[in-house]
Amino acid sequence: MKSVLLGLLILLIVSCENSSEKIKKASVKPVIPETPSSLPQEKKSKISKSIYDVRVVENSLGWGYEIWKEGAMVINQTHIPAVQGLRAFDSQIQAEKAAEIIKLKLDQGVFPPTISIIELQSIGVDTN
Repeated sequence: MKSVLLGLLILLIVSCENSSEKIKKASVKPVIPETPSSLPQEKKSKISKSIYDVRVVENSLGWGYEIWKEGAMVINQTHIPAVQGLRAFDSQIQAEKAAEIIKLKLDQGVFPPTISIIELQSIGVDTN
């Protein structure tokens, strides 16, 4: 009986070691979705039409965006998401790029969509 328990214990330890090695080997890279404006022309033609519309709006803080679906506002983002405090985007272009990332996620069925600090930095947003 002791030898069976010892064998099971050894098997458990060995299987745990293999799992941790697999986890270490997997490289964790942030996935930054391609926005239609960042795609080459040949890929743009393969993208199906989105049911969402993006509107970039200027407010008292700077720039934000709205996402609309069939005439109804789905998202009204007046400040930079994922950044502490109420700071708006510095430019219309930054707001538009962030909105395109969110729109892409909505098209993929992600709701509520989120945007990471890394994604914001990739489009030139100062996150500090």
